[in-house]
Amino acid sequence: MQHVIKFLLIGLMITTSAVANEVDRATPPDITRYCIADLGADSGLDHVQIGDLNQRGQALGWGYLGEGVEVFLWDRKRGYKFIDELAHEQEVPALAAAGFNDRGKIVGTQSIEPDGAFLRAVIWKQGKGLKFLKPAPGDENSVAVDINNRGEVVGISGPYPSESTDGERSVIWDRRSRVTVIPEFPDSTGGRPYAVNDVGQVIGANSTPDGGRGYIWDRERGLRAIEGFNNEGSGSPAALNDHGEVVGTSSFYNGNYGQHAFFWSEQTGTVDLGDLPGGIENSHAYDINNHRQIVGNATGPSGGEAVIWDSEGQIHNLNELLVRDALDDQYLHLLNGKTITDAGWITAFGFDTRDRRYRTFLLTPARPSKKNSDKFSCGK
Repeated sequence: MQHVIKFLLIGLMITTSAVANEVDRATPPDITRYCIADLGADSGLDHVQIGDLNQRGQALGWGYLGEGVEVFLWDRKRGYKFIDELAHEQEVPALAAAGFNDRGKIVGTQSIEPDGAFLRAVIWKQGKGLKFLKPAPGDENSVAVDINNRGEVVGISGPYPSESTDGERSVIWDRRSRVTVIPEFPDSTGGRPYAVNDVGQVIGANSTPDGGRGYIWDRERGLRAIEGFNNEGSGSPAALNDHGEVVGTSSFYNGNYGQHAFFWSEQTGTVDLGDLPGGIENSHAYDINNHRQIVGNATGPSGGEAVIWDSEGQIHNLNELLVRDALDDQYLHLLNGKTITDAGWITAFGFDTRDRRYRTFLLTPARPSKKNSDKFSCGK
């Protein structure tokens, strides 16, 4: 069922968070059509995935080369730049490169013992190599999750990471690598952060006896709950923009259990983003830009679809917005929209329907024809 939220989000367009930096929101990129490119096609790697996309149009990703994992930066001009210091053979490649900022600093996690028993969060910068970030006092392991343009890193400090968050603490390292433990709710048994914005706001979730509880935190205002977020399953806050607007997934029960993407701000509280018409009760939001465009996935009548919510809260199937000029493009199906920049660049996960081989794609806004507004060009 598609929920009516357009009037709520239009009202938000005149509201700006008091703690946010000034960002041009007056002219968001049009959601019309998108050009599509396979980000892993020329890498020489198998099972390529993109972990992050910055505002400069660079992608941070990884893929398998034999039994090892290679980490790379990609942009249109230079192609793939492999980062030897972050290559590894760990079972979880996302640990190697979790995020990066517009200045090219990458955060990840490295083993500091041959048997991999202890982990350290690291920052990598071209020409400077790896910098290790110590856990909070009394803890043995640290894991990096995200970095902002101020050089602040958020991550986890505590026992060796597992599916359980018991004993884990959300932490933030400042640009001088000094660690601060982010407070938890009184009934919390552990917590993990998920993202930090350029204002220094952090989102994450605490584990409690009643399930997960989302939070937003900054040094000035402290810890606040993301009210209305309910995690009885695998839901969680996922991303925030520089205005403190948060998106993620929340569980619900209306006779059957389901999950919906949600939008949250301190002005509106939690707003259900709904799902595709004709589908089942299932949608997820993974990223939001400063124009309040949101990407994620939903289940339509034909199955899983990558989707985008425009700045007015309307949901669109990204598969229906692709410019499919090339023959091979006819067979591509996008399952998840993962990241989106302020310029409207999107990374998405999907497959080729002919061989079912999963791949990662870059979507960029197409150019409308000057003679015919219904025609779009990808410069092919």
